[in-house]
Amino acid sequence: MSSEVEEEERRPLIGHDLGSSILIVHQNEDTISICPLPQSNPTDTSSLSLPNQRLSSLDVFRGLTVALMILVDNVGRAFPSLNHSPWFGVTLADFVMPFFLFVVGVSIGLVFKVHCEVRGSLEPPCNVVGFIDRLILGEDHMYQRPVYIRTKECSVNSPDYGPLPPDSPGWCLAPFDPEGILSSLMAAITCFMGLQYGHIIVHLQGHKQRVLLWSVFSFSLLLIGYILEILGMPLSKALYTLSYTCITAGASGLVLTAIYYIVDIEHLRKPTVLLQWMGMNALVVYALAACDIFPAVIQGFYWHSPENNLVDASEALMQIIFHSKRWGTLAFVIVEILFWGLFAGFLHKKRIYIKL
Repeated sequence: MSSEVEEEERRPLIGHDLGSSILIVHQNEDTISICPLPQSNPTDTSSLSLPNQRLSSLDVFRGLTVALMILVDNVGRAFPSLNHSPWFGVTLADFVMPFFLFVVGVSIGLVFKVHCEVRGSLEPPCNVVGFIDRLILGEDHMYQRPVYIRTKECSVNSPDYGPLPPDSPGWCLAPFDPEGILSSLMAAITCFMGLQYGHIIVHLQGHKQRVLLWSVFSFSLLLIGYILEILGMPLSKALYTLSYTCITAGASGLVLTAIYYIVDIEHLRKPTVLLQWMGMNALVVYALAACDIFPAVIQGFYWHSPENNLVDASEALMQIIFHSKRWGTLAFVIVEILFWGLFAGFLHKKRIYIKL
């Protein structure tokens, strides 16, 4: 990872001469690729994206994803319903990873010109996803605290963590990798779906065309996902089933479409400016906040005992103010998200962007 100081108005993802039929896609500082666009009325530019304009909605979407990750990672224990689903079903936390993969696909579509020439049992003990991982990777190289340890069969506090029930099955302690071989392949499909949304940005300059196609594709994915669920394919992030892939990708598309309309068409950017700043420096916020690097450093400075540190004391203060451990934790995490939004804004004002 390297840190570099760039101009405040960074190189635009898309540049276009409104009097030309050639779309210019910037790939890096030295190389650009071009692709022809259909001829259109050069005087009708009301719905076209202005040149040298950064797609703010993508920054907001990326920042929203980081904020959601911080939220669900820190309040999952206080609100188990926000934590990952123990096995079947979808919760708010189960949308975070697909959102990340989706926005990666969209970004790839803006940076790289890609040519596409071509238009058993699912229960925890015996699904093919876990079988292939155990066969190829081996149990010693798999995640030892699987998500299904929070199911009713394995936890008395389900859907939260808890002691094993007296009659719990043996597979409750068996390893399972949620990012295994088959599930990683399905996760890549989410990224490719986002790539198609990026292609729409590159090849279509009209706002109405983009919103229309995004909406059609998003609702189609949602419909396919629900049909698959009705036909017997449950929603499961752990297995990364096709129904889960379609529904989360469709939801990602709808969220991006809504943000695009609000931010890039209506230009209502003040309500989302914190998320935009976080999206422009998503890597540093993710590393310091979502990976708990910064809180761990702060907790290293304490008075007399490790519990007397600024992070724990602030959270305890919130719990006292709200007279609730759960709501106090939620308020503390919201303040933490605001803090990182302001921190990202400070980096933006200093024209500092940390990236790989």
